[in-house]
Amino acid sequence: MPSLHNITHAVTLAVIATLLRKYLQLKFAYEDLELNCRLHHEEGTEFHDKEPDSLNDDYLKKGDQHDRVPPPMAKVYGDSTRLWCTGHDRSSRICKFENLCYNPQKDDFVFVHGSGSFVEGADMQSVRHGLLDLSTVQGHTTHVFRAADAPSRILKDTSVHWVEEETLVFNRFKPDNIMHVIHDDILPLHHTLQLVSLGANRSSQHVQLVVLEGWDMGEFESIYSFFTSYEILTKDKIGILGEMVCFRSGHVGISKTTTWYQYGFDSPQAPLEGLQVTSQHIRTATQYLLAESTEQCQICDTGEYIVLLSRRLNRLILNEVELTMAIARETGFKVVVIGFESHSVGEIMKIVHSSRGIIGMHGSLMILSTFLKPGSFVIELFPYAINPDSYTPFKTLAEIRGMQLVYKAWANQNREDTIMHSDWPADLGGLLDLPKEEQDDIINQSEIPLHLCCEDPSWLFHIYQDTKVDIPAVTVLLKQSLSESTVRLVAENQLTPSPVRQVVCDVGSDGHRVTLSWERPWNVMYLDYKTLEYEIWLQNSNTESTLSLIVGDVTSHTITDHVTKGILYNVWVRSVLDQQTQGQFSGAIKCPE
Repeated sequence: MPSLHNITHAVTLAVIATLLRKYLQLKFAYEDLELNCRLHHEEGTEFHDKEPDSLNDDYLKKGDQHDRVPPPMAKVYGDSTRLWCTGHDRSSRICKFENLCYNPQKDDFVFVHGSGSFVEGADMQSVRHGLLDLSTVQGHTTHVFRAADAPSRILKDTSVHWVEEETLVFNRFKPDNIMHVIHDDILPLHHTLQLVSLGANRSSQHVQLVVLEGWDMGEFESIYSFFTSYEILTKDKIGILGEMVCFRSGHVGISKTTTWYQYGFDSPQAPLEGLQVTSQHIRTATQYLLAESTEQCQICDTGEYIVLLSRRLNRLILNEVELTMAIARETGFKVVVIGFESHSVGEIMKIVHSSRGIIGMHGSLMILSTFLKPGSFVIELFPYAINPDSYTPFKTLAEIRGMQLVYKAWANQNREDTIMHSDWPADLGGLLDLPKEEQDDIINQSEIPLHLCCEDPSWLFHIYQDTKVDIPAVTVLLKQSLSESTVRLVAENQLTPSPVRQVVCDVGSDGHRVTLSWERPWNVMYLDYKTLEYEIWLQNSNTESTLSLIVGDVTSHTITDHVTKGILYNVWVRSVLDQQTQGQFSGAIKCPE
């Protein structure tokens, strides 16, 4: 029979267990209530802070309202900025964020310090003094993300507008220039959206783009708008939303992977070192733009043609009409003359894409060569005293791995074939603000010296000259380009045969004859080619001297030359298509086996 002590002990344990269970139930219920209250408070923020104005009502109507569901954790920590960064330094960083704010009056990003604030992949010193580049342009210090500190109570003490859409924050560099638009902004934007899975495909454009460098959207707004179904927020637009504008979640920064050129802020302009960009980066972006554009191309399906890029205000081709007629006469192709004065950017993209190639004076229009198909050509013309080897953004583009573009340059070598404009404004090459001696030195230059960006008077004076083109010389380059582009396209587009297998060696009874047999590469039945041959390597294992020979479309061959009785040979066989595309070698075999 249990003692009174044991009974008392058991009852006490039971009571303690019951109390503990009740405590835990109440604790969990309280935590759930606290979480719900917190969520309710955050959901009500934008309604209590400020009455919506017309922009608040309208600027997001382009998108689907049902897609605006903020990430739950961003709401839980609504009083806290949170950053997750990738990349090892300011130049390479892109950061995912939650609850990042911006003060339009002070032009400051704001890091809100609350119960859930943290930074991963960087530190607060970097956040305060320079976390990442907002633009892709290297050597330029005005496009740096940094944030001021603020406690979480700032969200209660100021009028806050919450942007609930998934957001990408970056800066454009020079959105009034098509070269900078494509190279610095659009190609990187496409890659960034793919990288962080925010869009850049035809089924998902629900990303809010925010650009705070201070430019208005400008004449190339349509290109940026291809990437979002919402109106793009600029500094002016965001400034009327509230005293504080906070972005619930998204990314800040932009990928530099697709860039290939630096403009000369620290050293003379040149290709970037360690290029990562490939033709796939460029062509997936341009194909996306072509698909998104609703512009019609009337000329695109009317047969083969060559594009001449025309400028109407400066840097003119003085004999443009004669050049157009000569190109048509010498090549038999139609010539389509285009420029922004006569065609929209959407039309130009499609016209260039369907052409055999482009010819144009050095300048921003030449970036349209990104839309050329593989096997096309680029002929770049340069005014007097400008060395093509010193200005190579489009030559570099043509040579990017996989682009398969033939590039040629022509430079005016005759001072008499140029019209100078020393009386123009300084930003268009005028020299009147300079001392007379310096003016004369620049005018008499036969080649401008290397220089930094962007106001060198020698560069501006010579680049804004008008030029009479040497038509015979240009047509020779054009014919060479057409011929080389066809050959290069065949060579680079050829798919590669699989390895030769089942190589068998048989040595004749006299020891002076080796017969080899093998199987054809299994995938050649699916490849397009004109000729199939085999390359055989026979290596003497004693002397390591090697006999190499080519045989036709056969699966066996007997070798009698250079075969010595009693010698062990190493043998390899591979296939060759059209005398240039080499398959992989078979594994080495010993002969005799």
